[in-house]
Amino acid sequence: MDSVHRPAAEVVVVMLPFVAHGHLNQFAYLSRLISTYNIAVHFRTGKMFPADLQILKGLPSQDGCLSPEFQEFVKLQLGHDGFHVGTLFDSSRAIEGEYIEYLEKEEEMKNDKNKKKLWAVGPINSGQQTLVTVSENSHECLQWLDLQPPGSVIYVSFGTTTTFSDEQVKELAIGLERSQQRFVWVVRVADKGDVFVDEAKMIKLPDGFEERVLRIGLVVVDWGRRDELVTAIMVKDIIRRLIDSREGEEIRKRAVEMGDTIRRSVADGGVSRKETDLFVSYIRRPK
Repeated sequence: MDSVHRPAAEVVVVMLPFVAHGHLNQFAYLSRLISTYNIAVHFRTGKMFPADLQILKGLPSQDGCLSPEFQEFVKLQLGHDGFHVGTLFDSSRAIEGEYIEYLEKEEEMKNDKNKKKLWAVGPINSGQQTLVTVSENSHECLQWLDLQPPGSVIYVSFGTTTTFSDEQVKELAIGLERSQQRFVWVVRVADKGDVFVDEAKMIKLPDGFEERVLRIGLVVVDWGRRDELVTAIMVKDIIRRLIDSREGEEIRKRAVEMGDTIRRSVADGGVSRKETDLFVSYIRRPK
C-alpha cells in the first residue's frame, strides 16, 4: 500500500501565563516575535539536579522568591510534565552562555525519553527603539533625559515583582536626594500586596521631595529585597559610587558593551535570532 503524503498540520502557540505573574510584558513581546513567523498565538488565562557549586555560586539566592501558595500552584502543573519537550529562556547565550550550556549538559545526561530541548531566545524585549528627537518624545521622562549630559543619569527601578514598605520608600528617597546625582526613579502605582484588590496602593514620598530634587532627579509613578531594609546612607553611597568614581566609570563602560552585545544577538544573524529560528523550525517539524 502506497504511503500517502499528508501536509503538516497548522502550528499555533498557546500562552499560559501563571496566575498573578509579573512578566506579562515578556509574553506580549514573545507573542509578537513568534507571530513574525506567520504563526498564530493564543492566550489562556523542573526537577532539581546536582548542582556544580563553582558554576552556580554567581547566581542570586532564591530564598523568599516563591510563596508557599505559589509553590503549591506549581505542583499542580506537574501532571502535565509529559507534554513538556523544552524550555524557552528570556536570555541570550551572548551573556549567559556558560549557564545555558551547563543546563544542556544536564539534559544530555538524561535518557532520550526525558531529554528536553533548550532555546535562549532573549532578551525578548531588547529595547530596540526608533530614535526620535526631543520634540517628538511623548513622555516627560524621555524629554527630561534628552536634556541631560550623556552617561550622567542613573536609572532606579526594582522590577515588577518587588514591593517596598513606606519606610523603605522614604529611605530610598532620602538617599537619592543626598547623593546629589542625576536620577530617574520609577515607582509603581501597582505596588500592592494583594493583586486581586482593584484599588492600588499609592506610593507615599517624603513631603516636598519632588520639588527639592527638581533640578537633578525625576520620579516616574507609572511604570511597571523586601527582606532587606534599604537605608538612605546605602542608597547615597551606591549612587555616588556608580556615577562619581573610577569604579562606576568602568561599570558604565561594561554596561554599554553588554548592551551592544545584546543588540547584536537579537539582530539578523545574531545568536538569539538563530535560537528563535531553531525553535520555530522545531514546532513546525512534521509529526
